[in-house]
Amino acid sequence: MYPPRYFDNYYNITQWAWELAAFRPDWYACFGAVDEVWAYSSFVVESISAIAPVPVVKVPIPILMPPISATSRDDARRRFAIPRDKFVFLTVFDVGSTSARKNPRSVINAFRAAFSQVEEAFLVVKLHSPGYVERDLLRDLRKELSNIPNAALIAARLSEQEMEMLRAASDCLVSAHRSEGYGLNIAEFIALGKAVVATNYSGNTEFFSESTGYAVDYSLAEIEKQAGPYLPGYVWAEPNFDSLVEQMKLAFAEHGRSTRCETGVMRAMEFSPQAIGQLIRARLVELELDADGDGIPPKFARYLGASRDVGAPAVCRRISYETRDELAKLKYRPRLSVVVPVYNVPPSYLRQCIDSVRSQNYPFWELCLCDDGSTNPETIEALESFRGSDPRIRIRRLAVNKGISDASNAAAEIATGQFLILLDNDDVILPDALMEVARALNKDPFLDCIYTDEEKIDENGNLIDHFLKPDWSPEHLESVMYVLHMLVVRKRLFFELGGFRSDYDGAQDYDLMLRISRETERIHHIQKVVYQWRAIPGSAAAVVDAKPYALESGLRALTEHARIKYGTRARVEKGLLPGTFRLRRPLRPDVAVTLLILTNNGEVDLPGRGRIRLIDNFVDSILAHTSYPEYEIVVVDNSRLSIEQRERFESLGVRVENFTGSVVPFNYSAKANFSVRCARTEHIVILNDDMEVKDDGWLTALMELAEDENIGGVGAKLLHADGTIQHVGMVLGVNSGAAHPYHGFPGDFVGYNGFTHLIRNYSAVTGACFATRKSVIALAGGFDEKLAVDFNDTDLCLRILECGYRIAYTPYALLYHFESVSATRESQNPAEVELFASRWRKYIDNDPYYNIDLSKKRIDYALRTDG
Repeated sequence: MYPPRYFDNYYNITQWAWELAAFRPDWYACFGAVDEVWAYSSFVVESISAIAPVPVVKVPIPILMPPISATSRDDARRRFAIPRDKFVFLTVFDVGSTSARKNPRSVINAFRAAFSQVEEAFLVVKLHSPGYVERDLLRDLRKELSNIPNAALIAARLSEQEMEMLRAASDCLVSAHRSEGYGLNIAEFIALGKAVVATNYSGNTEFFSESTGYAVDYSLAEIEKQAGPYLPGYVWAEPNFDSLVEQMKLAFAEHGRSTRCETGVMRAMEFSPQAIGQLIRARLVELELDADGDGIPPKFARYLGASRDVGAPAVCRRISYETRDELAKLKYRPRLSVVVPVYNVPPSYLRQCIDSVRSQNYPFWELCLCDDGSTNPETIEALESFRGSDPRIRIRRLAVNKGISDASNAAAEIATGQFLILLDNDDVILPDALMEVARALNKDPFLDCIYTDEEKIDENGNLIDHFLKPDWSPEHLESVMYVLHMLVVRKRLFFELGGFRSDYDGAQDYDLMLRISRETERIHHIQKVVYQWRAIPGSAAAVVDAKPYALESGLRALTEHARIKYGTRARVEKGLLPGTFRLRRPLRPDVAVTLLILTNNGEVDLPGRGRIRLIDNFVDSILAHTSYPEYEIVVVDNSRLSIEQRERFESLGVRVENFTGSVVPFNYSAKANFSVRCARTEHIVILNDDMEVKDDGWLTALMELAEDENIGGVGAKLLHADGTIQHVGMVLGVNSGAAHPYHGFPGDFVGYNGFTHLIRNYSAVTGACFATRKSVIALAGGFDEKLAVDFNDTDLCLRILECGYRIAYTPYALLYHFESVSATRESQNPAEVELFASRWRKYIDNDPYYNIDLSKKRIDYALRTDG
């Protein structure tokens, strides 16, 4: 139509309409034809400007104050066969909109729920759609409305005069839209002084609110199926059905005689043609488009032609041939939306954060940044320097500081990917971070949540710490937010859960992860460091209790989680370390447990105490220091107890069972299986006799976990007689078999990320103190009697894992274990070693509750150094 570069010497302004919070990046090249965009509402301005390389200015559609209709209300109702004496609700859906966005079915269903038996209410559904648009829509609506006697369908294209009559015939407009760019129908009804029930979301909030109409609550939702130009992965609102019903009932009860209607008329006057004309004139003057040519370049000149070379930028940076080949082989290439809330961060850190995303080997990402009302001009300048530079980078700014949850939610609202990647504004991700996520999703595309390993860096980017995490561990999460970074969440699930909640700011990620854990088990751990968490003064990365309000928020989040998951009697206490917690699960009343003590009636010399008989000492300590009420002690003997001991035990209510199997050669597994058969209760605790209770709550602590139907075994914290650590869980693959981490370390040693002081999951715990259930033992096949001495407890734990149960460790069950600190077996049975190694090679190679990058040769969670 025009010669090339014809418009280069003009300041080209266009008016664009759009209805979603995120503008489509495939339209980015269109910016090359314009110098400025005018949009109808703040909502649309935010959407377009998030990726725009040109100014985007709000210029609303004028709301014409309607003239007094020459047609009476009764005449209008006769024209459309609407009953005269009814309160008439109208919902309108016309060409150019999709039914998915306009959502007329929700209005029909809400009306049916509220008024199907109310003769005074009437619903009119106005529809015009040509046959090639949503072919079955008209048929479906007629079918739905045929069951509602007080409803009618108008399926025709009406003239403006007829629409004026229809508005006159109606008392209340209902718009259950999922998104609006402006909402002119709503505006026109408000200007008439009529009641409006509408979703309180998107462009219509320019003039619609609780003060001007009946506002319907909503939640954000991901678009699952394409509807016109609205693509899967984008976000819009899902009106709350109960709220819609409630607001329609309220509008009916007030019969349009609410002060909302008066306030609405006043608000609509602010959008008169005169007001909008003044707005346009002011903008043109601001641009100095009225300049008189005095030789000074007008303001608009600085923008003139700036977008001339805008086009679709390269999808990705330079990448290696190997990466290109891998990308070509990926069957699933999801768009990954990196969400970053920004607030007064030093500009150098922000640039490093953004550049770390731009440097990703995986190119199918978008970066959604939301500034939370920053007051630091350097932060704002750094952020704005990236606006419009790449259609994959979206920038949104809040007018005031709302907190990290609201800012993160605002960033998530403009995300179009299937998954959200959470990134703090002063942290960085390594170049392969998103590729690792894509690899995991190609192995299992149904994952809902992913987390990775991470490092800590100082202010200058130097590595100062690492956190190599276990695989998904529910009990661990209920002790501390161990998941941390990098957290990946399926966006649909994120919005179904309500996103972040500002009541839990400071621990908003912990609150989210707890809610995720209740909703799905499709949680995956990537055993690779891909995230660097910056430790700066005042941050939780530097000091765990640097933000006391965050710890308080975490406590409240876990308390809510505990009561929802375990019942109102569940409670949460502060843990043994700052920033950790103890979740106390409620015990079922009158649940009895059998304590099975396997004994050979041995003796031992203890420093400062002399020689003691182990079984007598242990039984006495249980009776003296056990607060759990319902238990029976069963001593499983090898015919070694004296008559006096038997008589004493009988007087104490202790049952003695005599193991009738072979004693030589010794077979622990056979004796343990015999002991289980002796128990008269479902719950059992298998115990060595060389133990002593240290804390009255030991059995309660075990039973709080052992009663969980998903937990198959629970282990305790055991100390040597000298107070050093004997057992705080077991790890596979260390020292070529199974090892006790921190064995021989001081009893109060905290260890790697506090693991010794947390309720957490392991692949195995020792059989010296092992709480379980008879049904679990039976399902797992009992102790394997081929493993007479070595690995029998570990083998049982792994078979319990294979049955689908979890194994847990609790530091709150604390006992002494008088095994010698230096006790070592001179040799192991080679056949047992080989059987265990061949059976459990996958756990030995990669214990899910350890980490493949931790040492296989040390028991202190040191980094692996052998590749």
